[in-house]
Formats: sequence, C-alpha cells, structure tokens
Amino acid sequence: MNRETLEGLVAELERIYGIRILLLSECSSRAWGLSTSSSDFDLAFVYHQLPWAKRLEDTSNNIHYKKFEGYDFRGYDVRRSFALACNSNLGMYEMLHSPIRYASDFCASSLMMNTVEKYYAPGVLFDSLQGHTKKILLKQTEQDIKAFTSKDFQYMLRFACMAQQIYGGTKLKTDMASIRPADFHLMEYQFLCGLRNISAPEFAEFKQSELFERVIAFCTHTVGKLRFQNRPPRPIDDEFYSHANGNHTALQQWCAGDHINLEYNEGAFQ
Repeated sequence: MNRETLEGLVAELERIYGIRILLLSECSSRAWGLSTSSSDFDLAFVYHQLPWAKRLEDTSNNIHYKKFEGYDFRGYDVRRSFALACNSNLGMYEMLHSPIRYASDFCASSLMMNTVEKYYAPGVLFDSLQGHTKKILLKQTEQDIKAFTSKDFQYMLRFACMAQQIYGGTKLKTDMASIRPADFHLMEYQFLCGLRNISAPEFAEFKQSELFERVIAFCTHTVGKLRFQNRPPRPIDDEFYSHANGNHTALQQWCAGDHINLEYNEGAFQ
C-alpha cells in the first residue's frame, strides 16, 4: 500500500460518514509480524464526527467499513475512544502502540497517549490476554482439531507471550519480534513466528512435534496457573475524573475549532 492510495481511502471514508480522522494505525497481523501475502490491511482509527453529520445520520460511536477491497476499517469516536483508553482496553492499547502508525493529528494522538499511559492498568490487560489465549486454546482441545489452524496457533502464542510480559513486570509490546519469552530459544521462536507461511499439511505434521506440545503447555500454564497478584486499585477518584475530563475537553475543543491536521508518517509506507 502506498500513501496516495490510503489518502484516497481516508478522504472517501470521511466523506461517507461526515467525520475527520485523528489517528490511523495498522492493528492486526501486519502490525504483529504475522501477515501473509493474502492478509488484508486492518486499519483502526479514532475519529471526530462533524456536527452536521450528527444531525443527518446516527453512526453511534463506532464505524466498521469493509467495502474497500483488501481493507478493513474499524473506528471509534473520540468520546468512546477516551472511555476505552481510561479502562485499559486491549484494542485501544494496541492501536495507540502499533508499530505501524500511518497518520495522526499530533495534538489528538498526544492527548490519547497521555490518557492511556496515565491510566494503564496491567491487571485489566492481563485478564483480557488470558481470556483470548484460553478461547483459542479451547478450540485446540475440542474434537475437531483440524479447525485449529496455524493462524490460530500464532495468535494464541502471541496473546500468551503478551500476558507473560505483563506478569513479568515488563512494558507491554505488541509485535511478535519483541515478545519472545525465555521458554523458547531464538531459533525456535523465529520458526514459530514463520509458521504463517507453511501449508495445511505441513502444519498438521508440526502438530505432532515436541515443540508444538511445549507451546500448548506454555499457553495452558499462562491461562491456568498465572494470577496477577499485584493489582493496584484503579485510580477512579477526583484526580482521575479531573485529568480524564480535562484531556477529553481539550480534544473536543481542538476538534470543534477545526484545528485537525492529519499528518502521514512516510516511514509506515516503506
């Protein structure tokens, strides 16, 4: 994808819904280092809906648009995005920390990042990652194991590795290359990350290997044995509301004043 293509898609999306996009990131296999040649572009964004559009059509607080072939756009309005950021929502965390940020308004992205970092609650993200790992793990243990694909396997491993990061007290990263646990040697881990490129018969053969069993044991331990003990209380007090409302008000005023300047990151298109 090149910049001109994305700019055209963004302009069309803004025209259709009467919005201005404030931040646009890659959020899925391409951002995580798990994409294949057939992977779509999964684009997450934060938007401000223009006053006239609110009168014409109620788009609630989110948009999901898949009519551009090969592109899947998912977005939340500013108010909803702030609520998710304050609650350490995994999807919002991944959007803001994506290694592939295509475009952003500096003021908007700074206020969003400030909010998600200030109210970062590792216990909440840990619970979410455990839940995602368990959901895929259960699929593997069901009778129809043929439905358990290499994509399922890699996503399960990623979620478990991220949960282990939080449990170990390190800063959470989102891409596979940055989250290798000590349980796997570098070459083993590189092999596991490359499984997206193997065929179904090759993956079926891999499922008989000792390394596959070790990964299953690692994920099972992550969801069954680990408990996040050092869970500080969420700071929902006067300071919390004052800071969060201050950031939200500042961003709403920025948008209402027509100051939005979506700048594209040339490095994301290389």
